[in-house]
Amino acid sequence: GLRYRIGRSVTKDNTVGIQWLTKAADAGKVKAMSLLGNAYSNGDGVEKNPAEAAKWFIKVAESGDVEAMKLASRLYSKGFGVGKSTEKAIHWLTRAAEAGDKDAMFDVGEYYKTRKAGIENMVADHKRSTDWFIKAAEAGHVQAMSELVMSYHLAIGVDKRDPAKALAWARRAAEAGDAEAMYKLADYLENDTFNLDVNDSKEVIAWYTKAHEAGHKNAMLRVGVKQRKLAEIMTTKGYSDADTVYRAAADAFRKSADIGNTSAMYQLAKLYGQGLGVQQDHKQAIDWCLRSAEAGSIYGMKQLAECYDTGLWIEKDPAQATAWYLKAAQVDHPHANQMMFKLATRYENGTGTPVNHAQRDHWLIKSAKKYNKDAQKRCAELGLDWKGGGTTPAPQGMFF
Repeated sequence: GLRYRIGRSVTKDNTVGIQWLTKAADAGKVKAMSLLGNAYSNGDGVEKNPAEAAKWFIKVAESGDVEAMKLASRLYSKGFGVGKSTEKAIHWLTRAAEAGDKDAMFDVGEYYKTRKAGIENMVADHKRSTDWFIKAAEAGHVQAMSELVMSYHLAIGVDKRDPAKALAWARRAAEAGDAEAMYKLADYLENDTFNLDVNDSKEVIAWYTKAHEAGHKNAMLRVGVKQRKLAEIMTTKGYSDADTVYRAAADAFRKSADIGNTSAMYQLAKLYGQGLGVQQDHKQAIDWCLRSAEAGSIYGMKQLAECYDTGLWIEKDPAQATAWYLKAAQVDHPHANQMMFKLATRYENGTGTPVNHAQRDHWLIKSAKKYNKDAQKRCAELGLDWKGGGTTPAPQGMFF
C-alpha cells in the first residue's frame, strides 16, 4: 500500500495504494488504520470522508494507542465524522488519562471542574476534578499544579484549606520552569496570599527575575515597582543608599520596557523626570512618556497630557494636552472615565480647544455612565440625562 502511495519501485497509484492499506487495516495493521484515517481526513489520494476517517481513527484508539484515544475524544466532542457525544468524548479522554497521559489527566480534571462539554443537568464535580489534577500534577503537568494551588487555598475539591500545600504546589510549578508559574509564586510570596508570613523580598525578586528570564513580560515591571517602593521607604527613613535601590528599580523598568511593557516605559519616564536612580533628563522623561502613550498605555497618555498641560518636563502646549486627554478618554480602561471628565471640562472652558458644549455634554455623559461621580454631579447641574443617554433641557443660565 505504501509503495503504491509514494511510487516506490512501482508506478504511483493512490487508488491501488488505498486498496492495499485497507486490506492491511482489515487484517489488524494499526499503522495502516492510521494512514487510512489521515487519507480520508485530508482527502489525500481519496475523496474526503470524515465518517470513514473517524472509523479508522477510532479503531486505532481501540488498539490502545493513547494519542488516538485523545483524537477520538476530540472527534466525539466536535462531532467530526461521528455523532457528537459528550459521554463518548469523556470516555476516550478518560481512557487516555488512565493510560498515563498527563495532558489527558488534566483535561479530564478540567471537564469535571467546569462540565464545559455541555451535558444537560450536570454540575461541576470538584472532588473528582481535583483527584485528576493531583494525578496530572504528580505526573509533571504544570497547569495542574497551578490548579491545585487554588484547590488547597480555597478548599475546592478537598476537605479543608491547606495553605502549606497550596504554597508547596506553587513552588513545584515554578521549579518546573514555567514562566507564569514563577510569576505567580513571586506574587503569592510578595502578597503573602496564604498567610504563612513568607514575604521575603530577596526571594520575591529572585522569582520575578527568573520569570522575566523565562519570557514573562510583566515580571521585571513588578521587580521595578517593588524596588521603587523600597527606595521610597528608605528615603523617608533617611537611609543614604536609597539611590542604589532606585538604580535597581530603573534597571528593572528598562529591561521590562525593552520588551514592550508600556507600564514600565511610564515608570521609567517618571524616574528620568525626577532624577531617581538615573541622571535627571526631561527629554528622556518625555521620550519614554511618548513611547508608552504611543504603545497604548493610558498612564503614558495621561502623564503626557499633564506634562503639556502644566509645563512639566516640556513647554506648555494646551492643544497637545487636550489631544492626549482625548486619546486617553478613548482607551478601554477603568481610569478612562477620569480622562473623559477632564476632557469635558476642557471643552467647557475652551482649554486647548474651542468651547464646544456638544462635545462637553458627550464626554460628561460617557464619564457619568462609567461611574464618575464628578461627571454625574455636573450632568445633574446641566440637566443631562446620563442614565438614559439623552439630554434634557438645562436650567436657564447653566451653559457657559
